[in-house]
Amino acid sequence: MGLKKESVGLEKESMGLEKESLGRVAGLFPLVVAAPLGLDICLPGVPLMSHELGSMPGMTQWIISGFVLCLSLSQLFFGPLVDRLGAQCVLLCGSVVYALSAIGVYFTDTISWFIALRLVQGCGAGAMAVAASASVPLRFQGAAIGKVFSLLNGVISLVPVLAPVIGGLLIVHYGWRSSFYALGAFALLCGVLAWWKPLPAACNRARSDALSRHRR
Repeated sequence: MGLKKESVGLEKESMGLEKESLGRVAGLFPLVVAAPLGLDICLPGVPLMSHELGSMPGMTQWIISGFVLCLSLSQLFFGPLVDRLGAQCVLLCGSVVYALSAIGVYFTDTISWFIALRLVQGCGAGAMAVAASASVPLRFQGAAIGKVFSLLNGVISLVPVLAPVIGGLLIVHYGWRSSFYALGAFALLCGVLAWWKPLPAACNRARSDALSRHRR
């Protein structure tokens, strides 16, 4: 029922945007879901990870909490960096960091390296989240900005519902490591998307006027 309500809400928001704008919004979908996807898709496999890596319960919780901590704190750093270097640069770097750390988790066999790579992955997710949000007021103008953010938030709200299901299916058929392989591939896809569909030139200006107006 909740999923149906979210779908209806997304449909209403999308009706207020032009077809051309919807294409640009759709290009942001993978970028904004990367962070919550990195958290929720691996939740079903945490007990298996703990068992296989032989970790203590106190360390296992860092698989999730470490990712969330770095995701949150890193945004304080990447926000000013987006103003200085541009959203696309931060987005591309974040995608690479996210992808490489996810692939690293896929191959690791110790809990210490696992947690360290999850911390790095959280930083990459933070960079992607900040860059994607910062690009909205530079891609759109006026009332469309609020509609786009509402649409993106609606998409993000679907991740906690769908991601654990996807993660569970991956675990059943391919094992818990496949979740991180999928995350790595997804992040690379985001990087390719950002490279293929570059952000507007305004995104690469230091302290863009549009972003400053939105923040005020």
